Amino acid sequence: MKKHFLLSYHIDIEGEKCSILHKDISHTLSNYKSVNVFGDTYIVQIKKVTDWEDIRIALTDITRKNGCDCKFIMSPIIKGGYYNGWLQGNKWPEIIEIIQ
Repeated sequence: MKKHFLLSYHIDIEGEKCSILHKDISHTLSNYKSVNVFGDTYIVQIKKVTDWEDIRIALTDITRKNGCDCKFIMSPIIKGGYYNGWLQGNKWPEIIEIIQ
């Protein structure tokens, strides 16, 4: 079974700085398989437990540099399991691929 977690972040500003923050976060996630379920909420697949910590450190660094303009929360690592909710139908096959 694959390891994954839920990540949600929120950016409290607009304009160029907002775009830079989104780009930095996207760059952090680019090394991992993920699905954007809605807004700025992702399910992220990781190969090893240390990947979770690497992502947390990278996001903390981004947040530290930008103060309260950027906030995030990460669930604990989940192995297997499932998600329930009301999403666009095309999201479910992507989610299943990440978690199974």
